[in-house]
Amino acid sequence: MNWEDVRYFLATAQQGSYSGAGHHLKVSHTTVARRVQILEQQLGVKLIERYGNKVRATDAGERLRRQAEQAQQHMLAAERGIAGLDELPAGNLRVTAPYLLCATLLPTWAAAFQQQVPAVQLDITAAVGRLNLNQREADVALRFTDQPPEVLHGRRLARVTWSIAIQQAQAEAWHQAECKPLCGDDDERETPYWWPAELGAFTLRQRFNDPFLHLGAAKSGVAAALVPDFWLREQDDLVRLAPAPQASRNLWLLAHRDMRHNARVQAFSRFMVSVCRDSFAATGGK
Repeated sequence: MNWEDVRYFLATAQQGSYSGAGHHLKVSHTTVARRVQILEQQLGVKLIERYGNKVRATDAGERLRRQAEQAQQHMLAAERGIAGLDELPAGNLRVTAPYLLCATLLPTWAAAFQQQVPAVQLDITAAVGRLNLNQREADVALRFTDQPPEVLHGRRLARVTWSIAIQQAQAEAWHQAECKPLCGDDDERETPYWWPAELGAFTLRQRFNDPFLHLGAAKSGVAAALVPDFWLREQDDLVRLAPAPQASRNLWLLAHRDMRHNARVQAFSRFMVSVCRDSFAATGGK
């Protein structure tokens, strides 16, 4: 039995479709289906059943899935253990971070880190979702959270604060408005969770699911919007209307516990502590 074929089957059983498995494995769905079919022919048993665009494991497939997941976890643990033995900071370090950081501060940070530690190559993934460190989808993760997972080794880097801001020319009119124009989130809440009650009544002009859209709306002057303070201080045409403490989050550097003594991870961690102290120390009102 070829482990690669088992790996394609396992991804199919876990994702619930050939297309989902293909996306996860970064191959076409036809390749996934072909490899699963080869495994079924070798074993002489049906492992996957189709239900429209979805699939599910047969009884035999479910048994193989459980055993394959156990084997995969043992292999990943061995891989993490070996990777964690590195004594010198050299080689690849796979970093995942929120798109907001990747599009603002992280490129500058990455350039400075590689000047200090040239033997380490950073592979950075801007993640909309969260990559799984247990599955070795990344070595370290930068995440905005006040509740980091207990199963991961973590280091708090900074408190990232947010504010409500608007185009400077519109600030006076906004303060005087009885019902203040505001951009909200796309979560369909009537009141954004970060809106300070002391600011009074508001009217939602637009809803966004991305901080860059909030920034664009604030710059347009159509309404106030939520922006991070580290970003706001670089925008000469915006003014801070009020802090939004409910939106503030800690920035954490997370790694699997087996990787916490890895030289690359330790070097990157020390660097991030220093650079975040400088990057976020000056955030605040303007």
